[in-house]
Amino acid sequence: MKRLAFLLALALPFTAFDAMSLSPAAGGGDPVPPALSSPATVNVAPGRMATITLTTTCKSVVCINLNDDVSDVFREYTDSGFTFRFLAPGKEVPPAIYKLVFVGAVADKPVTSITAVMVGAPAPIPIPPGPGPGPDPPLPDPPDPFTGEKAGAGAFRCLIVYDSSTLKTLPIPQRDILYSTVAGGVRDYAALHAIKGTGGPDFRVWPTDQDPTNEAAVWQRVMKRERKSLPWLVVGNGRTGWEGPLPATPDATITKLKLYAEVK
Repeated sequence: MKRLAFLLALALPFTAFDAMSLSPAAGGGDPVPPALSSPATVNVAPGRMATITLTTTCKSVVCINLNDDVSDVFREYTDSGFTFRFLAPGKEVPPAIYKLVFVGAVADKPVTSITAVMVGAPAPIPIPPGPGPGPDPPLPDPPDPFTGEKAGAGAFRCLIVYDSSTLKTLPIPQRDILYSTVAGGVRDYAALHAIKGTGGPDFRVWPTDQDPTNEAAVWQRVMKRERKSLPWLVVGNGRTGWEGPLPATPDATITKLKLYAEVK
């Protein structure tokens, strides 16, 4: 700081020119090229050297380091012109900007140029975390399609409706859903979890032309419901339920059944 005051005091008797122009050209032509020019900014990592190369017509240039208590700057003598080195503070110093003032003279008139040395990247602006995945969204909660009511859970029923005229064209995994009696299959799982009606577990696999007249009211009701495709699956547990296209595989079907059969 004392060096800067001293140099500025020397400049008081003269007319100061900035780094962009010594004087306007006569007749309003192009401005005279700068007598002293340095980079506006230089980036450097903590603890590393920054190189600042000047463009100047000055015979000599001095550098005033306004932060010489925490950093160091020196001239490197080369054939290519004026080059200065800036030693950035170490890693323990937070990101900061250090200003270097370069001072020269042309025709006994001082010229200056300033370079801002940016040490370390600016600290990123913290972005608050967004919402996490959280729990699975609740299932849709329509009434039980068998009863049309939303009573207590625990009355699991299941119906699969298919078109007998297209049965042979169904993929084999879907035919397994309809007819396979293997342990742990769809039929086995549904029969195990369905409530017991007058004719056994309330689980049915029916063709579209099945006559439910002699069945309980819940089966007559559910067979009248709209079906948008076939095969069609209907499940209910007394409180809520689901109906839609039959899943493609036995495992996928059991996964769907579990959502309603194992609700307490």
